[in-house]
Amino acid sequence: MTLDFETLHVVALLNTTVLMTVFAGILWAYRSFAATRYWLGSLALHGIGTILLTIGFVGGSGALAAAGSWLFGIAYCVTWQGVRAFYGRPANWRVAAGLVVLSAFVMVALLNQDRTAQNSALALVQMVPIVLIVLTILRRKLRSGGFVVLGGTALALAGNIAELSTNLAGGAGAEQSGLAAWFYLAVTVGAGLCYVGFLLMTFDRLRAQQRNFVALVSHELRAPLGVVAAAADNLSLSPGASAGDVSQRAARIQRTVRRMSALIDNILTGDRLDTWQAPFTAKATFDLNDVVHAVAAGLDSDAVGRVSFSYGDALPVKGDRNLLEIVIINLIQNALKYSAAGSPVTVRLSSDQGMAQVGVTDRGIGILPDDRERIFMKFYRAAGQPPNGSGLGLYIAREIARLHGGDLILAASDADGSTFLLSLPTEGLRQRAGVALAR
Repeated sequence: MTLDFETLHVVALLNTTVLMTVFAGILWAYRSFAATRYWLGSLALHGIGTILLTIGFVGGSGALAAAGSWLFGIAYCVTWQGVRAFYGRPANWRVAAGLVVLSAFVMVALLNQDRTAQNSALALVQMVPIVLIVLTILRRKLRSGGFVVLGGTALALAGNIAELSTNLAGGAGAEQSGLAAWFYLAVTVGAGLCYVGFLLMTFDRLRAQQRNFVALVSHELRAPLGVVAAAADNLSLSPGASAGDVSQRAARIQRTVRRMSALIDNILTGDRLDTWQAPFTAKATFDLNDVVHAVAAGLDSDAVGRVSFSYGDALPVKGDRNLLEIVIINLIQNALKYSAAGSPVTVRLSSDQGMAQVGVTDRGIGILPDDRERIFMKFYRAAGQPPNGSGLGLYIAREIARLHGGDLILAASDADGSTFLLSLPTEGLRQRAGVALAR
């Protein structure tokens, strides 16, 4: 049985189109799922590479065919970044860029060489990022999707190794015998299996997030309701209670209601951010100092004794004031929650190079290096942390900051505490944030 490259290219392009449609749908429904962006981008590169490979093969242009194969290697590099993002690791663009530049240099150097030398070099180009994908997945607990990805990468590697071995063995005859088409089929099917595995990994993660979300919300709402009910019962059963007792119990009810209100605000805001609904209900220019003043005025008695504020000069920003209040409240509550009882929390306003900044510093135990980017993922909670919390606060805070043209980062963290830094463009720099605010 013989295979022709024209048919294989058409099938590969159709499969890529279908997978791109599926991943685009996931990205549309779950905007916060960063890995999907990388995988969608890598599929686009695969599609462009297939088109160039087809044109080069039909037109007899070795340069176009080599460029198409080179794009496959770049696509695998982008795929590797998606796997890293899936597991909460920062993108390693330094290594990826090095591979791209090296492969481009090799491709240009071999442009005038025979097809065997080009195919051998391009097979090596594709194998390196595939191996990196395998190593990244093997470092984590394997589930069904991970096994499928490993199977796909094994098939893709086998195809590339077979092609490389045949070429090194003197094989211009591989083209004539039709072996090259079979090798290409193995690589194509392997790549398709990889993306099917990524889909399974994505759906598995989404199911886990949903289960965790339901469990966390049930716990977070049940506990405050119990406090409110108990405090209300005590008030109703103690008609002779002193004014001080009544005031203390009423304050407890108020704190609990605020906690529930903040949780509900986070849930609703997170849902709007995640489904691309426009989160801005009102846009205006205001002083960020005033926002922090409003947050300070709403703190309960326990927080007032621990949180100190350092205000700065006027910091005019533009956006949704209520959303920015949510950001600062989340940062303060996060600092209070993960610090020892009674330890201080500092909120400091400043400006730097036209950016308004709010730094929130706690005296907690610090955040492990592996968790410093993961804590901004939706529903993620570092191991060993207190059971209370929904895993939404930092995710929502960063998304709101970025919608305002700014960012939220973990500026410092060690055994003495952590500092989160919110940066927002002042009104003079609104041009670069205009697109985000217009959505």
